[in-house]
Amino acid sequence: PTVEVLNHLAASPPSEHVGLLMPGELFNKANVDTLLASKLSVAGLIVMADDAPSGGQSPADKNPQAAIRGVSPSSSFEWNPAGSSLNDMSFTFGIVHIDAAESAVVLQRAQENEDRLRDGSFAHHAVQFDYAMSASGNSIDCLKRRTCLPLGGYSVWGSLHAVKNDSRATIMATAQLDANAFFHEMAYGADQSVSGTVALLAAATALSKVPSFASAAATPKRLVFAFFTGEQYAYVGSRRFVSELRAFTCDRSASDGTCRQPYRPDLTFRDLRLSSIDAVLELNQVGLNGTDVFAHTTKPANAKSLALKQTLQHVAASLSDTSVQDAAASTPGLPPSSMTSFVAADSSIPGVVLTDHAGAFKNQFYSSRYDAQVDTATVCKAATLTARTLYNLTMDAQGKASVQNGISADCVLVSKLIECLTKDFGCATVRALLPAAASPSGPLSHYTSVYLIRDHSTVTGLSAFVKAYLSSLSSNSSVHYHAAVDPDIDFDTTSQTWLVNNASSASPLWTESFWGKGVRTRLFKRDKPVVEVLLMVFGVLSVGFTYLAVRVLRSYCHNKFKVV
Repeated sequence: PTVEVLNHLAASPPSEHVGLLMPGELFNKANVDTLLASKLSVAGLIVMADDAPSGGQSPADKNPQAAIRGVSPSSSFEWNPAGSSLNDMSFTFGIVHIDAAESAVVLQRAQENEDRLRDGSFAHHAVQFDYAMSASGNSIDCLKRRTCLPLGGYSVWGSLHAVKNDSRATIMATAQLDANAFFHEMAYGADQSVSGTVALLAAATALSKVPSFASAAATPKRLVFAFFTGEQYAYVGSRRFVSELRAFTCDRSASDGTCRQPYRPDLTFRDLRLSSIDAVLELNQVGLNGTDVFAHTTKPANAKSLALKQTLQHVAASLSDTSVQDAAASTPGLPPSSMTSFVAADSSIPGVVLTDHAGAFKNQFYSSRYDAQVDTATVCKAATLTARTLYNLTMDAQGKASVQNGISADCVLVSKLIECLTKDFGCATVRALLPAAASPSGPLSHYTSVYLIRDHSTVTGLSAFVKAYLSSLSSNSSVHYHAAVDPDIDFDTTSQTWLVNNASSASPLWTESFWGKGVRTRLFKRDKPVVEVLLMVFGVLSVGFTYLAVRVLRSYCHNKFKVV
C-alpha cells in the first residue's frame, strides 16, 4: 500500500485477517506505529525489495547500547541521528523481506486481488505466515526451559608470532565481525563492521611482509589482533574475552589440557593478561569519510590514551592523503565500540577508537540492510595508517622510522576482501582458505546468530575465514577462537543446561527462540466463501452418511451373522 492506503486501512480496517504487502521504502517506524496503533488485524507483513532511501534510515537506537556502555539515560548526544529503535520493537505477526524477483510475483497477485475487489468480485490470492516460536517469558526463563539459545558465536584472536606467557606489554588491535539489521539475513554491515575487519586484516598482511617484523623471534612488545563477534548484542564477544583475561577458573580440567567446565577446548588465552595491555587500537566504522580519520578516547582521556593518539597523528604525518583528527568536542567520549568492554574492566587501559565520523555517525544506514557499500580507498588508507602505527608501537629497532614509512596496505587486496565480505562470500579469496561447503556464494550476513558449543574445527562462516586468513600470513602465527557469549552465563556440561551466574546484572541477556517446524510464508489460491461453506457442508454430510452407513451395516451383520 501507499501511505494513503495504509492510513485508510488503519482508519477503516476490514473484518478479516489481512496480509500486507509493503514497499520497502514504506517500512519504517512511523508506518509500523500506524499499523500497531490501529485495529487492523494483521496476519503478517511482506516487505518488498527496494533501493536505499536518500535521507538515511537506521532501525537501531539513536544512542546504540547506551545502557551497556554506562551512558547516562539523560545523555542527549545522538551518535546515530537516523536511528528509530525499530529493532527494539516486538510484534505479534510475522514480517518477511522478499527479493526483487519475488516482489514482482507477489505484487502481481496483490494487484489482481485489488482489481477483483474493485469489480465487486472475490480476492482469491491468500497468504499464510508460519513463524511459531518456542520461547516465552524472558531470556532467563527460556534458557531454563531449553526453548532458546544465547546470541553469540566465536571471536578470533591471535598473533603473527608465537603466543607465550611472558612479561612483555601487549598492544591490542581490534575490530568487530558482526553487524545487525531488522532482517537478520541482510545484515551486510559494510561500514558498521566490514570496513574495520578488512582494514585490520590488510594491516596484518602489510606487517607480515616487513622482514624485521615478520622474522623477529619476539617483538619488543607483543602485538595481538582480536576480531570480536556478538558486539551488536551487549558486546558479548569483547566482554567475555576481557572477563576471562582478568580472571578465569577451570572447575574441571581434562587430561588433554583443555577445560571441561566451563567448556574451553583452547586455553591459550591464559597466556595473556589484562594488566599487561599497554594500548588498544580499535578500527570501528572507517569506510565512508575520505582523507580524515577521527580518534576517539574516553573523556577525560588518560595520559597513555593521549600519547597513543599523538602517535597516530605523528604516523599520519608521513602519509600524504590521510590525517588523524580529534573527535568532536561535543561527543561524550567513546562511541559505541568494543573498547568500552576494556574500559569497564579497567579504566586505566589506554585506547583509541578510529572512525570515519568526528561526532555523529557518517553512516546513515547503521544496523540497516542498506549498509552495503564503502569506499575502498578510504579503508585502504585506514589499513596503512594502522599497520604503520602498530609497527611503531611494537618495535624499537634502529631505523624504525624508515621501515615504518615504507609499510603500505595492498589496496587491491582491500578491494577483494570488501567484495568477498559484502557481495560474494564464495569468492576465490575465501575459497582458497575454506571449503565450498563453508563459504556459500552470495552476500554474507554478519548477524551473529546463536552461540553453539562445538569443536573448534567445525566453526564456519566469517570467523573461520578470519582465523584461516591470519594463520596463513606467517608460519609462526598463533591464532585462536574464543567463545563469544554473555559472560554472565555458562553452560553446565553435566546437566546440559545454561546457568545464569548474575541474574541481577544490568547488562541485557540476549537470546533467540527455537523456531517451530515448517517455518515459511505460503502463497496460495483460496475458493470463494460460499464454496468453502459448501465444502464444509458436504464434509459434514459425508461424515453423517458414513456414520449412518456404519450403523446400518453393523445392525445387518448382527442380525445376519450374529456378530457385533
